[in-house]
Parts: sequence; structure tokens; C-alpha cells
Amino acid sequence: MLYPSIVALVALVFTVALVGQYRARRKAHQLLWAIALALGFLGAAGYLAALRGSAAGFRLYYLAGALWMAPVMGLGSVYLHYGPDRSRWVAALVVLTGVVASVGVMGAPLDGEALARLDGGPGQDVLDLAGLPLAALILSNTFGVVAVAALAIRSALRSRYTPDGKGFVVGNLLLALGVILLGMAGSLARLGVPGTFWIMMALGFLILYGGFATINRAAARAREAQPGGQAGARV
Repeated sequence: MLYPSIVALVALVFTVALVGQYRARRKAHQLLWAIALALGFLGAAGYLAALRGSAAGFRLYYLAGALWMAPVMGLGSVYLHYGPDRSRWVAALVVLTGVVASVGVMGAPLDGEALARLDGGPGQDVLDLAGLPLAALILSNTFGVVAVAALAIRSALRSRYTPDGKGFVVGNLLLALGVILLGMAGSLARLGVPGTFWIMMALGFLILYGGFATINRAAARAREAQPGGQAGARV
């Protein structure tokens, strides 16, 4: 229970920080990232309930954490880099794909014996998810990981040419690394290597939060050095 609890705690702290940013600036990407991290918290909380035998908790873990968190996070990155007008069609595709996968998760048969044997594993055998819903889930997660990682790396490359850009470079690279670890955890579980799932999830969340904090510190320094100026791409 240690590593899911770490994920839940970090996701909750991260959510509170992002909600504070959204209340101050009212940017769509901040709201989307706050929703994504709140989903991460709900997913971890659902898993902890599933460890006590809750079938509803397991479905919540799958819906919030395994399905929706990554694509909503990826959508937030798309909104940050391309703005609302150019991102709406991406949002429509994310919602459509997510709904298809969600219907499958809600309707998939649940193996009670596999749930009882969960014991800290990712639970890849608990739900009998296949066909189009499984493909939609994989596509959603792939989009989320690629969008966050690729756009964070793009920001890091651009920031290296700006004054005091080191903090933005490091922060964005940490964001990319963190989300890649989250994606690897799920991929390894689906490939039959589940033993490191929650360790990688906890490490991924910690690195993500470290990237977020690093970017915010760099942005604060940039604002102090250039009052009224823009501080570059940030969460």
C-alpha cells in the first residue's frame, strides 16, 4: 500500500497547487492539468479501496487513473502550446476515445478471484477488457504520454536559448521523464511485467511534481528579473 499511497499524496498536493494557479490566472491548460492530477488521486484512492476487495474501487482506479488521467494531461499540454482555438478538435477526439474506453471499462466482466489476489499488482487480469475499448484505452494513454513528453522536450529545447533558461530546461525535461515513467509502468504491466508498476508510478509522480516546481521557480525568477514580461511555457 506504500507506493499507491505516495501516488495519492503527491497527486493531491499537485492538484491543490494547480487549482491555485488556475484560480490566479484562469488558463485552460492549468484547469486541464488540475483535472488530470485529481483523476490521478482518485485512481490511486480507488486502487487502495480495491486492495480491500472493492470492485467499485477497482473500476474507479481503471477509469480515473488508467484511462482518463494521461489523455487529459496531454490535452492540457496541447492547450498550453497551441491555444484553445487550435486544440478543440484534439479535445473532441480525446473525449470520443475516452468515452469508448469508459463504456468498455464499466461493462467489462470483473474477475473477483483476480481482484482478491491483487496484493499490490496493477490488476491487468481483473477486468476482461478487449477489442475496441482496449484499443481506445491504449490510444488514449499513448496520446497523453507522447503529448506531454514531446511538448515538454520542445519547451526545453526552446528555453535553452533564453536568459536564465536552465530552470525551464531542467523542469521540462523532468516533466517528460516523469510522464514517460508513468507510460512505461502501464506498458510493462500489459506486457506481463507488473512487479515494478507502483514503484514506477510513484517515481513518475514525484519527478513530475519536481518538474512542475522547478518550472515555477524559474518563472518566478524570470518575473523578478523582467517585471511584466512573459516567463515562457509552463504548467
